[in-house]
Amino acid sequence: MKFSSFLYLCLCMLFKSVSAQNIALPNREFRAVWVSTVFKLDWPKASSIQDQKNELISLLDKTRDANLNAVLLQVRTECDALYTSAFEPWSRYLTGTQGQDPQYDPLAFAIEEAHKRGLELHAWMNPFRVNASTSASTVYSEDHVSKTHPEWLLEFSTGQKILNPALPEVRDYIASVVVDVVNNYAVDGVHFDDYFYPYPSAGFSGISNEDADDFITYGGEFADIKDWRRHNINEAIQLVQNEIKKADARVRFGVSPFGIWKNGVPNGIIGLDAYNVIYADATHWLQNGSVDYITPQLYWPIGGNQDFKKLLEWWAEKASASSRHLYAGHTLSDISSSSNPNGRSIAILEATVKTRARESSNHRVMQSIKEVPNQISIVRDNNDKNALGSVFFRASNLTSNPSGFTDNLKATIYPYPAAPPEMDWLPVDKPSAPENLVYQINEGSGNAVLQWTRSAGNTFNFKRYIVYRLKDATGDVPATDAIYDITVSEGKEIPYADIPAGLSYWSIAELGENNQASPLSNIVSIEKTITLPQTPSITLPDQQSTTSNEKFIRFEWEEQPDIISYHYQLATNSEFTTLLDENSELNGTAKAKLFSNLGNGTYYFRIRASNEAGPSNWTPVYTIVLGDPVTGIEHNPYLDHITLYPNPSSGNDVHLYITLKKSSQISVDIIALAGNRKMQVAPQHYDQGEHEIKVDCRSLPKGLYVLRLKTDGFRQTKRMILN
Repeated sequence: MKFSSFLYLCLCMLFKSVSAQNIALPNREFRAVWVSTVFKLDWPKASSIQDQKNELISLLDKTRDANLNAVLLQVRTECDALYTSAFEPWSRYLTGTQGQDPQYDPLAFAIEEAHKRGLELHAWMNPFRVNASTSASTVYSEDHVSKTHPEWLLEFSTGQKILNPALPEVRDYIASVVVDVVNNYAVDGVHFDDYFYPYPSAGFSGISNEDADDFITYGGEFADIKDWRRHNINEAIQLVQNEIKKADARVRFGVSPFGIWKNGVPNGIIGLDAYNVIYADATHWLQNGSVDYITPQLYWPIGGNQDFKKLLEWWAEKASASSRHLYAGHTLSDISSSSNPNGRSIAILEATVKTRARESSNHRVMQSIKEVPNQISIVRDNNDKNALGSVFFRASNLTSNPSGFTDNLKATIYPYPAAPPEMDWLPVDKPSAPENLVYQINEGSGNAVLQWTRSAGNTFNFKRYIVYRLKDATGDVPATDAIYDITVSEGKEIPYADIPAGLSYWSIAELGENNQASPLSNIVSIEKTITLPQTPSITLPDQQSTTSNEKFIRFEWEEQPDIISYHYQLATNSEFTTLLDENSELNGTAKAKLFSNLGNGTYYFRIRASNEAGPSNWTPVYTIVLGDPVTGIEHNPYLDHITLYPNPSSGNDVHLYITLKKSSQISVDIIALAGNRKMQVAPQHYDQGEHEIKVDCRSLPKGLYVLRLKTDGFRQTKRMILN
């Protein structure tokens, strides 16, 4: 619990500093999340059809609410299918049994629900992995490729099996599996991860001579078996890209390789050598147009032997030189777990973090939550080199909102949606502009309701509209800070608070199948007149002058709409020339302020509110006298003596003994330290003299409270402990 509280505090401090930078928000940015189905990591957790659907809907809702724009759904984990496949059996992660029909089509359902929310869906496939589990108890169906084509497999001492990349028939098979999906489902992309030749693990140094016979058969033109292995992977990647584009030119193809291409590249980088260990040459794929985007898994902090910044900039140079997109891969798993798993087997790796921590002792996942927003800032700094977005591993670590992380990410880094970047090398036509944009003002709420008509020439099914909030009526769209929202319907209600003061300008564009923006619709202008806010109405204390024997003061005030900030002052004189505390930028949603650790004395407080039109008047000055139990009572003309017994109390009745100097109306409140009233003793008139007031505390939990006694405009407080 202590760790969680400290983490939340760090998050608040971190995001406050990021927000203060007033960063520019790109209109175009790929924002995606990997949704792992292997081992049911993210989905599906449930077994029934409806529960699985509800889980996925919730996941997609949270993804959209976080202002992401794409999901990479794992639909092939071990030569299986989370869709109706002409080649491979149903995944065991759907029903518990491989090959068993789940009685619905998960991929079709996922695409439909994602598109309803304006989210792209990319089908994430493991190209070569045959068995995610090496356990003897795992049963594979009779129509699984391990049974129908055992001659296609490479098997290793770990029990791991992969499709043999050396075999032309294997590469053809993988391409056929992919094209089967492209032909039958409205996917926006196909995505491969980093499982090529096997990674080393404990007691296993990687592939050695398992494919020696195949090298003799197929490697005649190669002197080095390593070059031949890389060639096999390159051939598979290029074939898949070619077949995808033949089937549907709009479908993008991306690969997520290990984040280090070669040990020592760029200079100073130390880590696993993907080029020479798993034989993945991602630079070849970029240079030869074998991929549309690359998503290197950069699961390390900024600085050190696997410096995120240095690696990101290196990958960006390669992507830019090849005119392809780079979307950085980030891990979020350290946010929800303080442990740092070794990641030394496939099962542990995917069940904890998707990280290749294999080479050096300090090759680790990032240790601080501040890495994520800082890394996104580095990506944005390299937009001009085609670093155009981020992908997060994995969905549960984002949608579970650990310690408020996702809420803060949305509030500071992703406050508005962004459209995925256009790939200008894909031959897809630009859509026509929306037509007849109009607006109406809701007289009750002040909200503006925009409505428009889709161009009859735009007939593709996946509709998305960009709602632009422009600076003027020229029709110029700046590269940053112009998108207000992305919606899938021909209408959008703009809350009153989101309409800028004065004249604001609004227009709509439709996104095409390759994320090309149509020309703008007509532009409408909305005028919003703002008046100065009302003076805040202070509700606590309920008197302008009050006394207390405590060492803290809490002020509360009524909430007002459209407040940007509050400005308060606490002073030791009523002219406010000797200020103890002042803040002119208190958040406009605040409704209270607590001052603690104050000494005996007289304090003066005032506050005012500001909106887009300017500041309100100051409140009347509130005077608070703080003193010890004796001194404090001397300020009260009614009360001569007050005793609370027993205190501490076991939680039953507490007795309040008072001596009144003259008759008075008395009420008693029990206040939690957070400032909220927990219970009240009804006001009653008492004559001059000694009295006992019984307070029944049995309904209150153990803890520290403040007992507040009010006597005709004056108040006294006492600490009360229940244990």
